[in-house]
Amino acid sequence: MFRGKTTPKIKFIRPPATFLDKDALTLFMAGGISGTAIWQDRMTELITMVYNDVKPAIDLTVLNPRQLNYEDTTISAKRQIEWEYKHLAQCSALMFWFPPETVCPITLFELGKWIRSRFLFVGCDPEYSRIFDLRVQLGLERPDVGIVYSMEELSDQIRWWLVNIKHYHKIDHGKK
Repeated sequence: MFRGKTTPKIKFIRPPATFLDKDALTLFMAGGISGTAIWQDRMTELITMVYNDVKPAIDLTVLNPRQLNYEDTTISAKRQIEWEYKHLAQCSALMFWFPPETVCPITLFELGKWIRSRFLFVGCDPEYSRIFDLRVQLGLERPDVGIVYSMEELSDQIRWWLVNIKHYHKIDHGKK
């Protein structure tokens, strides 16, 4: 029996739910949504497997921006953009996935905005049309960040982060 201690756990949050604990360990799953396959389900499985395998001594909250029941209206789009902006700004680490179906202009914009902040994991499908641009831009701005070409490799990067997180806590959330 545990006395005053709880087992660390992983939880996932999607819009419209919000997460406000700025001191928590958080990971944002950025990537293509419009016109893409629902890749987030597979990434959620991989992150869960990694978390359960590593068993870090800290809770992890993963923010997944893909809504289960999205209404394609101007008001809903504005709320979605605001939700993503707010949560990208507060997360401990950002993961970007570029699927092959579209150029993912919003995801490229978000990567450009947050490229200099905190822990960054970037992956793209080998058939992603702007792979060359990702390589060059990341090489110029963040040569410490390598691009991987499968969600399994992306989850391996997250594994490394979770194994080593004790060396980086308290998390600065990219604030200078």
